[in-house]
Amino acid sequence: IYGTQWSELPSGFESIPVCVDASSDIFSRPIAWENVDLVYAGAQKNAGPSGITLVIIRKDLMEQANKDIPTVLSYT
Repeated sequence: IYGTQWSELPSGFESIPVCVDASSDIFSRPIAWENVDLVYAGAQKNAGPSGITLVIIRKDLMEQANKDIPTVLSYT
């Protein structure tokens, strides 16, 4: 909300999923995929029409997700 942006991702969080909101800069700089578990972006700024959301999630994180949720809330 305040336009805060980290120049590098934090390290030392191997046991906690790291989720990145890339709404403001998706496709404008490289992402260190080895340090990220989930990236999401409101695509209206850089990748498509208003209302579209882009989500990229690591396969191993998806496999840990709760399977007992409504389909509309499931990334699978």
